[in-house]
Amino acid sequence: GYDRTRKQLRAARRCPAIEALLDVVTLPGRVPGDAEWLVTNRLGSFAMGCADGVPRRKYHGWLVVRDPGFGESLHALAAIGETVRYQGQTHLLFALPHGESIEPRGFEEIESFEALPIPTWVYRVGDARVSKTLVLDAESDTVTARYVFSGLTGPAELWLQPFITFRPRIHRTPEGAVM
Repeated sequence: GYDRTRKQLRAARRCPAIEALLDVVTLPGRVPGDAEWLVTNRLGSFAMGCADGVPRRKYHGWLVVRDPGFGESLHALAAIGETVRYQGQTHLLFALPHGESIEPRGFEEIESFEALPIPTWVYRVGDARVSKTLVLDAESDTVTARYVFSGLTGPAELWLQPFITFRPRIHRTPEGAVM
């Protein structure tokens, strides 16, 4: 059941310091931060990650492409770093492990997360909300991230930075490598 799966997830983590940091993370609605989501397409490609956005497994990513010749899968896109500027403040909505710490800590801005029918996050940004959905096209290796702002009382800017990996799925990105 759930307890056994949670223990397996913890056992699979490679960095005890990250595990200790993330043990205290529970998203609103009692969704554990390490709860995983998965979307697939008919070609065998997938997107997968954790509710809090922190990559814990080497195959977590927004686009992992299956080779048409059924060779090794290619980890193409790790994530997108989202930065929102609103009411004179900057909000970083993503989270990345760096050694024994996590920076930025975008999961602290998450108001809610739903895995089904498609992964959907709602972030608090001042007095407004940003909803993010992630869709993997069923017939092509295309991932779409959709951002919807609500409750804005002034102008907002959204900056997106793709973290591109282009590595075999079973290999890790070297620590400190530019993505």
